[in-house]
Amino acid sequence: MSIVLFVLLIWVPESPVYLVQQRRPDKAQRVLRGLRGADADLSADMAILIADNQKKKVTCGQAFSRKTTIRGIFISVTLMVFQEFTGICAITFYVASVFEEAGTGIPTGICTIIIGAVSVISTIPATMYIDRLGRKMLLIFSGVLMGITTLVLGFYYMGMKDLSVGWVAVTSVCVYEVGYSVGYGPVPWLVMAELFAEDVKPICGAIVATFTWLFAFAVTKLFPVCVLEFGSAITFWGFAVISFVSCIFVIFCVPETKGKSLDEIQQLLKGK
Repeated sequence: MSIVLFVLLIWVPESPVYLVQQRRPDKAQRVLRGLRGADADLSADMAILIADNQKKKVTCGQAFSRKTTIRGIFISVTLMVFQEFTGICAITFYVASVFEEAGTGIPTGICTIIIGAVSVISTIPATMYIDRLGRKMLLIFSGVLMGITTLVLGFYYMGMKDLSVGWVAVTSVCVYEVGYSVGYGPVPWLVMAELFAEDVKPICGAIVATFTWLFAFAVTKLFPVCVLEFGSAITFWGFAVISFVSCIFVIFCVPETKGKSLDEIQQLLKGK
């Protein structure tokens, strides 16, 4: 798969922003035309790219003193908190153990294949509808679906395990993966890329990504500890609470970036 990725990357065009920064506007326009279509009017896009590139460069201190940068980091890191602490790494890495404890009777290898297939297939609708439904709608839908399924898993471990209804656990985990894949899987990364101005995007992206994998490590490490200390039911109910709280955060704190330019998004972050 790494070789396939390497070969395919040969045909991936450079970013128009990068090409303008390298003083290659003609190449940038050709890339934009390939992305937008032969008949697209690129004059406004090129004017914005060139104007942004001509702005006076700022230091990291100046960039991080902006309200928009601080609020962008807060929103991005918080979305990543919800991305991880709603339980995705715990469920994905320990899915065989979850199914085994649930008494489903499904071989562990088959469990992993089922979850992987559901995850891949569920990502397709997100790429198709993210610009139609908006970022917030997908995040809220994702949070509600993950909350409901982890709530059901908690009830399953609390009193339904002995009823020979292992299909409840399997269905809940699969639906959970659907919810994650259409929302909290891809959307926080997209929102992060849209919130930051070009001069701070590399460093802010690195900060957010670092926090994300630290959160992923914490969840992966603490999940078996919580199961031993509090039981599976309480642990999954904890994921459910965090999922529902994430919906409240998205409703009140995350700006809708669908169809908006960088300048419009920056104005939203300023509270205008």
